[in-house]
Amino acid sequence: MPPAIRSEPTAAGSGSPEFGTRLEQAAEMLETCAGCGICQDKCPAFSDLFGYLDQRDVFRDGTLSDARRDRFLDLCYYCGQCSAICPLGFRLDQIAWERRTEAVRSRPELMPSYWLTRPLRMLRLRKLLAPVLNRLKRIAFVRRLFQRISGISERAFLPEISAENLGSWQDRRLKGNPVPESRTEIVFFASCDAHLSDFSGARAAVQLLERSGARVTVAAPQCCGGKAFAAGDAAEAVQQRKALLEALKVHLAAGKTVVIESALCHEVLSGRHGLLGKEKEEAPVRELASMLWELQRQGHIQFVQRADDRIAFVPGPFGITSGTDQAYLNLLRLVPGLEVNRVKESGGSSAGAWSVREQEQDTVDKADQRLLESVRRTQATTVVSDCASCRAHLHRAGPELKVVDPLEILLRSTGK
Repeated sequence: MPPAIRSEPTAAGSGSPEFGTRLEQAAEMLETCAGCGICQDKCPAFSDLFGYLDQRDVFRDGTLSDARRDRFLDLCYYCGQCSAICPLGFRLDQIAWERRTEAVRSRPELMPSYWLTRPLRMLRLRKLLAPVLNRLKRIAFVRRLFQRISGISERAFLPEISAENLGSWQDRRLKGNPVPESRTEIVFFASCDAHLSDFSGARAAVQLLERSGARVTVAAPQCCGGKAFAAGDAAEAVQQRKALLEALKVHLAAGKTVVIESALCHEVLSGRHGLLGKEKEEAPVRELASMLWELQRQGHIQFVQRADDRIAFVPGPFGITSGTDQAYLNLLRLVPGLEVNRVKESGGSSAGAWSVREQEQDTVDKADQRLLESVRRTQATTVVSDCASCRAHLHRAGPELKVVDPLEILLRSTGK
């Protein structure tokens, strides 16, 4: 058990009085922690969170500076899994979230990812700007200039922007070939990532739902507030979430089933963590992985085609917190001939709730390499992850790896 951690006085200019209070609460929590380890398997960022504190210079004289405590709280995802099971009742998620939102309000430079937390603005310009932005982000001088303007590190991973998105793919696919009427009407809500860059999993999800006999409509792009939530921009997160709930009510009132693709989107909409203030209204929407499991149990989807392969399954952080990782594991294990190995490590997408600033990049690189080593130990020929950001980080860390969405494997196994 580490020695007691004492507080140092809050440095001048750290922000509001509440900012210092949160740091003191974190110090008190760390000092009182019994080190039981119950939270270790639940926390998607445990290695980075507590690995960061396990350094001699931190504990040398039993004092943890404000800067150290501040960085420790930056690594938290606010998922609340530790709070739900901590025998001492600590609310690390609440402390980290409130510290982050207070810091964003008092020091706006802590939220450099303005455009990334408002993806609808990028979506409107996607088709026009995608080829240009994809080229510019590879130019070192441009990235250095962009870092000075936006605060987003020149080393931070930025995904490729696709000229086509899920909605345009579905429109092109159904043009002149309409889907037959069905008793089950599904409105499929895809994440911002699926509309901006990687929509391979969402595309497979639409086809899987159609093969179950449902008529699927792809909802218009709209952000759930998850990216703003992760960045600590509480006001923007609440506004985006409220707008999406209003849009979903229209479909629900028409008797349609709304299916949410992203674990993060579902967590934000469910409001279970209660971190978005009084905005806790829930929408009766379905999470994709659990719905696919139910459709399989009812015999509407069958996995019949063999996939003689060994895969390493890397769950996304919010897949772990919401339980969708287990649903995907159960579905993958139904595929004939498929050997599934679950990897416990998380990659650079878990280097804090928003890992684009320069001070996060060393943590990102170490986490990516740690994940890559864990994947290689499984001797898997294919890496599977339900997290778009995790897949992107795996591609960057190990370009030789074949990395896919679990929905692509499930689709192929239906044999149609």
